[in-house]
Amino acid sequence: MLVYLGGPIDSARNLDDEIEWRSDVRVRLRERGITTFDPLAAWGGYCSDRKVAESIAAMDLKVIKECDLLLARYSLASFGTSVEVGVAVSINIPIILWGKDLEEATSAVLEHRLISKVASSLDAVDLALSLLESRISLSISNSENKLH
Repeated sequence: MLVYLGGPIDSARNLDDEIEWRSDVRVRLRERGITTFDPLAAWGGYCSDRKVAESIAAMDLKVIKECDLLLARYSLASFGTSVEVGVAVSINIPIILWGKDLEEATSAVLEHRLISKVASSLDAVDLALSLLESRISLSISNSENKLH
């Protein structure tokens, strides 16, 4: 199972907070055998070179298309996070969003059936584990039915 960790990077109010929650989530999911992809950790933060930034964005979107779940800190100021959510919705990937900006968000997209909103990154991890475990159980059940 692969979880993509989205959220603001170049528009982050506090980059240290972004690094901290992502690190905590990676550790908690890894303890349960779940792989994560964190673009902030992978690419090291904001990139001002347009060609490099475009390549990074293309690679991020490729990973989203391969992930089982997108977990993101939502920020009204983060265009990239909105793009990530939109791509995930378009290909039926479940999304868990958290963050203070959800209270002010007015986009109807955020009410999509694939999007769950929670209060904190800890709640997001708990819901992610629950969703992923139910997907694993469903997959095993379907495999067993095919054998009979």
